[in-house]
Amino acid sequence: MNKFWFSLAFAMTFAFAGQAQYQARTTTKNNGTGTYYGPRDDNRYELPQRRTASMTDRQFNQILQQMQHSRFDSDREHLGRYLASQFHFSTTQISSLAATYSFESGRLNFLKDAYASCVDKQNYYRLSKVFRFSSSKDALYAFLNGKR
Repeated sequence: MNKFWFSLAFAMTFAFAGQAQYQARTTTKNNGTGTYYGPRDDNRYELPQRRTASMTDRQFNQILQQMQHSRFDSDREHLGRYLASQFHFSTTQISSLAATYSFESGRLNFLKDAYASCVDKQNYYRLSKVFRFSSSKDALYAFLNGKR
Protein backbone atom coordinates (compact mmCIF):
# COMPACT_ATOMS: atom_id res chain seq x y z
CA MET A 1 0.00 0.00 0.00
CA ASN A 2 2.84 2.40 0.73
CA LYS A 3 4.21 1.85 -2.78
CA PHE A 4 0.90 2.97 -4.22
CA TRP A 5 0.81 6.25 -2.28
CA PHE A 6 4.46 6.91 -2.99
CA SER A 7 4.00 6.42 -6.76
CA LEU A 8 0.82 8.52 -6.75
CA ALA A 9 2.56 11.38 -4.93
CA PHE A 10 5.56 11.03 -7.26
CA ALA A 11 3.34 11.21 -10.37
CA MET A 12 1.38 14.20 -9.07
CA THR A 13 4.58 16.08 -8.26
CA PHE A 14 5.81 15.69 -11.83
CA ALA A 15 2.38 16.61 -13.25
CA PHE A 16 2.25 19.85 -11.24
CA ALA A 17 5.89 20.62 -11.99
CA GLY A 18 5.26 20.12 -15.70
CA GLN A 19 2.24 22.40 -15.59
CA ALA A 20 4.20 25.08 -13.74
CA GLN A 21 7.00 24.89 -16.30
CA TYR A 22 4.47 25.22 -19.14
CA GLN A 23 2.87 28.25 -17.51
CA ALA A 24 6.27 29.83 -17.02
CA ARG A 25 6.94 29.49 -20.76
CA THR A 26 3.52 30.67 -21.97
CA THR A 27 1.05 33.41 -21.31
CA THR A 28 -2.70 33.58 -21.46
CA LYS A 29 -4.41 36.78 -22.41
CA ASN A 30 -8.10 37.50 -22.79
CA ASN A 31 -8.94 41.03 -23.88
CA GLY A 32 -12.50 40.60 -25.08
CA THR A 33 -11.67 39.40 -28.58
CA GLY A 34 -10.51 35.92 -27.67
CA THR A 35 -7.87 34.10 -25.72
CA TYR A 36 -4.27 34.00 -26.86
CA TYR A 37 -1.95 31.18 -25.84
CA GLY A 38 1.64 31.58 -26.85
CA PRO A 39 5.25 31.91 -25.84
CA ARG A 40 6.02 34.46 -23.19
CA ASP A 41 8.42 37.00 -24.61
CA ASP A 42 8.57 40.70 -25.37
CA ASN A 43 7.63 40.26 -29.03
CA ARG A 44 4.40 38.33 -28.51
CA TYR A 45 1.43 38.89 -30.76
CA GLU A 46 -1.24 41.15 -29.32
CA LEU A 47 -4.83 40.66 -30.38
CA PRO A 48 -6.45 43.82 -31.80
CA GLN A 49 -8.83 45.72 -29.60
CA ARG A 50 -12.44 45.88 -30.76
CA ARG A 51 -14.07 49.25 -31.09
CA THR A 52 -16.41 50.17 -28.28
CA ALA A 53 -18.54 52.85 -29.98
CA SER A 54 -20.46 52.89 -33.23
CA MET A 55 -18.58 54.17 -36.24
CA THR A 56 -18.80 57.53 -37.92
CA ASP A 57 -21.34 58.21 -40.67
CA ARG A 58 -18.62 58.35 -43.30
CA GLN A 59 -17.22 54.96 -42.32
CA PHE A 60 -20.69 53.49 -42.18
CA ASN A 61 -21.64 54.83 -45.63
CA GLN A 62 -18.58 53.14 -47.12
CA ILE A 63 -19.58 49.83 -45.53
CA LEU A 64 -23.20 50.25 -46.62
CA GLN A 65 -22.11 50.86 -50.21
CA GLN A 66 -20.00 47.73 -50.13
CA MET A 67 -22.97 45.71 -48.84
CA GLN A 68 -25.23 47.18 -51.54
CA HIS A 69 -22.75 46.34 -54.29
CA SER A 70 -22.51 42.69 -53.26
CA ARG A 71 -24.35 40.64 -55.87
CA PHE A 72 -25.59 37.75 -53.76
CA ASP A 73 -26.96 37.35 -50.26
CA SER A 74 -24.25 34.76 -49.57
CA ASP A 75 -21.62 37.45 -50.21
CA ARG A 76 -23.50 39.83 -47.94
CA GLU A 77 -23.69 37.16 -45.23
CA HIS A 78 -19.92 36.66 -45.27
CA LEU A 79 -19.27 40.39 -45.24
CA GLY A 80 -21.92 41.02 -42.57
CA ARG A 81 -20.52 38.32 -40.30
CA TYR A 82 -17.03 39.82 -40.64
CA LEU A 83 -18.26 43.36 -39.97
CA ALA A 84 -20.25 42.27 -36.93
CA SER A 85 -17.12 40.70 -35.48
CA GLN A 86 -14.93 43.76 -36.09
CA PHE A 87 -17.09 46.83 -35.44
CA HIS A 88 -19.87 48.07 -33.20
CA PHE A 89 -23.07 49.40 -34.75
CA SER A 90 -26.15 51.28 -33.61
CA THR A 91 -29.57 49.74 -34.24
CA THR A 92 -30.20 52.33 -36.96
CA GLN A 93 -27.03 51.26 -38.76
CA ILE A 94 -27.87 47.57 -38.32
CA SER A 95 -31.32 48.23 -39.79
CA SER A 96 -29.78 49.86 -42.87
CA LEU A 97 -27.37 46.96 -43.36
CA ALA A 98 -30.11 44.36 -42.88
CA ALA A 99 -32.25 46.08 -45.53
CA THR A 100 -29.62 45.26 -48.16
CA TYR A 101 -30.45 41.53 -47.95
CA SER A 102 -32.85 40.12 -50.53
CA PHE A 103 -34.21 37.32 -48.38
CA GLU A 104 -35.62 37.34 -44.87
CA SER A 105 -33.46 34.41 -43.80
CA GLY A 106 -30.34 36.45 -44.59
CA ARG A 107 -31.69 39.41 -42.65
CA LEU A 108 -32.47 37.23 -39.65
CA ASN A 109 -29.02 35.61 -39.68
CA PHE A 110 -27.37 39.03 -39.93
CA LEU A 111 -29.42 40.41 -37.04
CA LYS A 112 -28.44 37.44 -34.90
CA ASP A 113 -24.75 37.91 -35.78
CA ALA A 114 -24.87 41.67 -35.22
CA TYR A 115 -26.53 41.48 -31.79
CA ALA A 116 -23.21 41.10 -29.97
CA SER A 117 -21.82 44.21 -31.67
CA CYS A 118 -24.81 46.47 -31.01
CA VAL A 119 -24.17 49.50 -28.81
CA ASP A 120 -27.84 50.08 -27.93
CA LYS A 121 -29.25 46.62 -27.32
CA GLN A 122 -32.27 48.07 -25.48
CA ASN A 123 -33.58 49.23 -28.89
CA TYR A 124 -32.92 45.97 -30.73
CA TYR A 125 -36.60 45.00 -30.75
CA ARG A 126 -37.20 47.88 -33.20
CA LEU A 127 -35.32 45.95 -35.88
CA SER A 128 -38.38 43.77 -36.44
CA LYS A 129 -39.51 46.44 -38.94
CA VAL A 130 -37.00 45.08 -41.51
CA PHE A 131 -39.14 41.93 -41.88
CA ARG A 132 -42.20 41.45 -44.05
CA PHE A 133 -43.39 38.19 -42.51
CA SER A 134 -44.56 37.70 -38.95
CA SER A 135 -42.70 34.38 -38.72
CA SER A 136 -39.39 36.23 -39.14
CA LYS A 137 -40.42 38.79 -36.52
CA ASP A 138 -41.34 35.96 -34.15
CA ALA A 139 -37.95 34.33 -34.75
CA LEU A 140 -36.20 37.61 -33.89
CA TYR A 141 -38.25 38.03 -30.70
CA ALA A 142 -37.52 34.43 -29.69
CA PHE A 143 -33.81 35.11 -30.23
CA LEU A 144 -33.98 38.27 -28.11
CA ASN A 145 -35.87 36.46 -25.33
CA GLY A 146 -33.12 33.83 -25.30
CA LYS A 147 -30.51 36.56 -24.77
CA ARG A 148 -32.01 37.77 -21.48
